[in-house]
Amino acid sequence: MDCVQNLASCGDMRFFDIVFFLLYIVGFVLSKKDCPKQCDKTYNPVCGMVADKHGHWTKKIFKNECKMRNKNKCEKGKYIPCDSDLEPEEL
Repeated sequence: MDCVQNLASCGDMRFFDIVFFLLYIVGFVLSKKDCPKQCDKTYNPVCGMVADKHGHWTKKIFKNECKMRNKNKCEKGKYIPCDSDLEPEEL
């Protein structure tokens, strides 16, 4: 039976679509609550590095320290400054 034949079921489907959408938005907002505010546009390059599961380091240049911090907090990154003395197993 489709929405044209049964308006009640069509209304129920729209209600659940709206509820699902609202839950999605709330989940998205809550997942970003720990993210810092936007970084300023200052260009002060920072080298960050991250180790993979095999202990190989990958380096990346961030626009500034705030950008690297956001990558770690908001996107679950594990970048540390390139001049750090930490070993991969210490992360």
